[in-house]
Amino acid sequence: MTGDKNLAFFGVYDGHGGKEVAIFTKDHLTDCVRMSEHFKSKRYDEALREGYLKIDEELTKDWGREELANMKKKNPPSKSPLFKILNELSNNGNNSGE
Repeated sequence: MTGDKNLAFFGVYDGHGGKEVAIFTKDHLTDCVRMSEHFKSKRYDEALREGYLKIDEELTKDWGREELANMKKKNPPSKSPLFKILNELSNNGNNSGE
């Protein structure tokens, strides 16, 4: 974590709320953790818990929803590689019976 050479922050964000939520979490979680009073008192477990709760809270605010919406506009599902593959498979399946 920035500012302290003895601390590191690693995370795997699975995107169960969508890939945009995983990206939002990656971009903002460390700041939420560092701003916690628990972090300042070196209670890192509580700071992490509080950081995740803060992320949930920020996602319900206008700016958080706007950030997610902007991410989705930049890469809508119809343009994602997985969507294209699934669409091709679906079309091939529909054409095979003709």
